[in-house]
Amino acid sequence: MYNLETLKAKVNALAETKTVVKDSEGYYQPSTEETGIGTALVRLLPPLREEEFPVVQIYNHAFQGPSGSWFVDNCPTTLNLSCPVCEANSALWNGPNKKLASLRKRKMYYISNVLVVLDAKQPENEGKVLLFKYGVTIMDKIRVRLFWNDGQVVTESAR
Repeated sequence: MYNLETLKAKVNALAETKTVVKDSEGYYQPSTEETGIGTALVRLLPPLREEEFPVVQIYNHAFQGPSGSWFVDNCPTTLNLSCPVCEANSALWNGPNKKLASLRKRKMYYISNVLVVLDAKQPENEGKVLLFKYGVTIMDKIRVRLFWNDGQVVTESAR
């Protein structure tokens, strides 16, 4: 049986980092309106038997180098390993070029299995279980809903 208190503790721990950008390749995302806002009703699914937690937190780097080519790679800190890009950024941040370090910093995402309940723009996805990659804003909404009945004040993460 899954422990709700363990889930709440892990969601809070995941919310500590605040940086995210969007990337939808291979992941479900609702279609967006001209405003850039997408709407769908999805249900986050519990973890599979072999999984400990229904949400995976990952980091990556994606930036354009001086030659114009792009560097896109997962950040080893996702696996609690050292990252040469993060180390180089630390030197830049503490030294001559905070702007460059900011452009090269790691970005954070969450990934969950979801059941698409309603997607008016893409009805072919309704009833499907898909991977959903999302950022801090959606995780904040999950946290607020998860803790709303505990009497705790849960605010959105600072960005």
